[in-house]
Amino acid sequence: MSSTTQPIIPVLPLNTVLFPGMVLPLEVRNPGERQVINLCLDSDMPFGVVLGRPAPLGFEALPHQIGTAAYITNYEPLDEHHVKVRAVGSERFMVTHFYRQGEIMTAAVIPYPIQETEDPRVRTLAAQLRPLVQTYLDALETLFGQPLTTEEIPENALALACFTAVVLQVPNALKQALLSIATLPEMLLAEQRLIHRELFLVYHMRDMRGHEPPLVDTPLGRVSLN
Repeated sequence: MSSTTQPIIPVLPLNTVLFPGMVLPLEVRNPGERQVINLCLDSDMPFGVVLGRPAPLGFEALPHQIGTAAYITNYEPLDEHHVKVRAVGSERFMVTHFYRQGEIMTAAVIPYPIQETEDPRVRTLAAQLRPLVQTYLDALETLFGQPLTTEEIPENALALACFTAVVLQVPNALKQALLSIATLPEMLLAEQRLIHRELFLVYHMRDMRGHEPPLVDTPLGRVSLN
């Protein structure tokens, strides 16, 4: 515990955004990351997953402050330097201070639960979002020839919001923005807007199939005329 009674947990800055309920497979080789995993196993505690930031040359960039606690559900050592871990996201948190303890990063955190889950708008917004998610998944399957996920679309509005954030094929910066939204109605609305935009792009990619501009030979190799 810190002097302000905030819990301190080990955190892993990763190139991914973890949402509550999301399964996180990890192959851990870094010594610091292995220390975090071993500490959590020994202490039966979660670790925090936060999206890392690109570091300026010669400096360490602090990760994003909104993250998700992850509980280890499976641990498989492959050799003395390499382990496979399966974890599941649980509650969101907000970091108030990062610390560096040797090779381990820790953080003082406060809970950051999704608010207004009982707002009267939630049912309507979830009912609007669910068919959009199905349309989006169907469009991706048609485009790529295989399903993006075999999971069922959740009925529960909060689980639906987290599921949608996971399956959206958008950059991590947008996923981090979704994770940081304070309330469930705002999150559902933001996801509707994102899916409408992404469906436009997916349909455009589908329609462009077979109409790609030709490749031409150049001193640098074959390039598109587009």
